[in-house]
Amino acid sequence: MRLAAPTALALILLTLCPRVHAQTYPLGPDSMVQVGVPHGTVTHSTFTSKTVFPGTVRDCWVYVPAEYDGKTPACLMVFQDGGWFADTNSSFRVPVVCDNLIYHHQMPVTIVVMVNPGVVPAANSHALARYNRSLEYDSMSGRYVRFLNEELLPALIGKYHISSDPSDRAIGGISSGGSCAFTAAWERPDCFRRVLSFVGSFTDLRGADRYPSLIRKSAPRPIRVFMQDATHDLDIYPGSWYLNAQSIADALRYSGYAVKFVVGSGGHDGIQGGAIMPDALRWLWRGYPDAVRAAATSPQHDTDALMPRRAWSRVSSAGFAAGAVASAPDGSLYLAVRSGGIERFNPQGKPAGWLVRAGNYTALACKADGVVVGALNRSIVEIDGNGNRRTVARGFTAGGLVANHAGDIYASDPGHATIWLIPEHGHATAAVKGANEAGALALSPDQTLLLAASRSPGRYIWSYQIGQEGQLHFGQPYFDLFVRHDHPEDTVSALTTLTDGELVATTPAGLDLFDQAGRTTGVVPLPARKGAAGAAFCGGNGQTLVAVAADGAVYIWPTQIAGAMPFATPSEPAAPIL
Repeated sequence: MRLAAPTALALILLTLCPRVHAQTYPLGPDSMVQVGVPHGTVTHSTFTSKTVFPGTVRDCWVYVPAEYDGKTPACLMVFQDGGWFADTNSSFRVPVVCDNLIYHHQMPVTIVVMVNPGVVPAANSHALARYNRSLEYDSMSGRYVRFLNEELLPALIGKYHISSDPSDRAIGGISSGGSCAFTAAWERPDCFRRVLSFVGSFTDLRGADRYPSLIRKSAPRPIRVFMQDATHDLDIYPGSWYLNAQSIADALRYSGYAVKFVVGSGGHDGIQGGAIMPDALRWLWRGYPDAVRAAATSPQHDTDALMPRRAWSRVSSAGFAAGAVASAPDGSLYLAVRSGGIERFNPQGKPAGWLVRAGNYTALACKADGVVVGALNRSIVEIDGNGNRRTVARGFTAGGLVANHAGDIYASDPGHATIWLIPEHGHATAAVKGANEAGALALSPDQTLLLAASRSPGRYIWSYQIGQEGQLHFGQPYFDLFVRHDHPEDTVSALTTLTDGELVATTPAGLDLFDQAGRTTGVVPLPARKGAAGAAFCGGNGQTLVAVAADGAVYIWPTQIAGAMPFATPSEPAAPIL
């Protein structure tokens, strides 16, 4: 089956706004066949996806430069809407431009994969095919880059010697293919670090209009971005292409990224993009083979004490921890282990012996006297320093635990939508019912507010005021969680607060940071884009954040502010900026 090179949807979009005559942006000599420059080869094939986008068929072109010798690893570049870029009579003429730039040593030896979006062929001659372009390109997810890494690229270029260094890999495209290129690098900077976007669709086709705020709130990624857009680009129902591109470029500059934004007077087409393609590739590969690194400083680093100033340190192997974690008064930490039991870590994050070697604990807390509280087999138990257990409540499986400075325990019961109060000397009573399947719990620094993550829906973290008798009142969905566009089921697995009243929540996206007023101020991924399953502050000064990744690996991260330890004397934080 042979699929058309330019996609139908993209062609329709190109007719919706004014076009500038091609001579306004003429092609230069680097886009023309030059005498004496050897030609690379371009091979065409079709590819059928079996897993990520099952049933989709697509055209693919692979350009191999004449300089490729099979011995030295080549760089890699991927283009979406590949037919336009492979066509040597189009504006882009990628094979011709790469021939010239590689020959003149203005970009490295690069194998280029140009791939069209997938189509599920029609079921019969009277049926319509299913066109996957918007699903693949406009979605804010890692699904498309996973398709490239796991399916397409191994099949197309498995026989070539390609560098595995993400700084040696670039990705680009036009319109939705351009925003797709950005999403691929944003989601997986361990795979692609150089991005090229012509008239990118950073609008609300499938949520990409969220990028400006997300870029500003997130720890900088190690990516470099070249963008082009035009003042007469599309301005239709999902937004303005030009204004959104400008907002993306501004956000990238604000956060310290290497970004170049070229603005023209044209429309939603490839005319200007084709004319500047050689310059764009030169800029994208400038400084090669130097690595593309994340910004060392940015305004976000300067204003947020939790933003990373150095890399995470890994202190245990993957598969070690279960996610349940609690800080102890002596600065150490307790972690539940997937194979069963609770292990103690010293203030430097190193294993320091077992508390107990059996039992699958789903939540942990620690009291001021060092007694550990754990959720185990539909019961709440207290464990002393010798590993002796005492049951203090029965009949439910806790989704979260926290113990205050007086030794009173709060335990969430998602199965019964209840948060229980277990006094230091007394029996469990319902502190509040109808608690929206509450999960993870935390206390404000002054211990007058209980924070409870909702598991249904998972978007909110509730805030309750604690009454004189420990009962919970005035519950509100106070913290508005960042939820990944393609993962509405994301939920919070742990909560911990800071001495200034800010909040850290662990989610499949990493760490969500909130100011005291309930607003998301940052999203910090764990190394290798792993989600987070648990987190707590520890150390002598309480300024070491320990995070448990979804795969069980444990990481530590020194911060500039201390955690609010629930077992400590309550302290009143300053009022937030509203």
